[in-house]
Amino acid sequence: MSSSSRPEEKLEEAIRSWWKDQKKDWNNRVDSSSGKELTGGELWDGMPVIDSKVAAETSSIFEKHIGIPLDTSLIREGGYSGIEDLISDLVPKMMSLEKTKATGEKH
Repeated sequence: MSSSSRPEEKLEEAIRSWWKDQKKDWNNRVDSSSGKELTGGELWDGMPVIDSKVAAETSSIFEKHIGIPLDTSLIREGGYSGIEDLISDLVPKMMSLEKTKATGEKH
């Protein structure tokens, strides 16, 4: 990947990388606790892929890349269908909030 000129591109890549690690760690914990690989389709039906608590864990990534932690009130109620859904929702909201804070406007 070439170096990006937009801060949101680096932010998006950092979130994708974080998610890749999160999925791997979670799958390893579930698989090792049962002694076999679980598919769990019926258990997870209707649940978001990324719930609001997991989404909140991206706060430090936002802080590192745009200088402010994630405003957890911006997280969509009900979570996200995947990482691209999270990125397309939270990154623009946080970029707007960062610009507002940088210019001193009220949010």
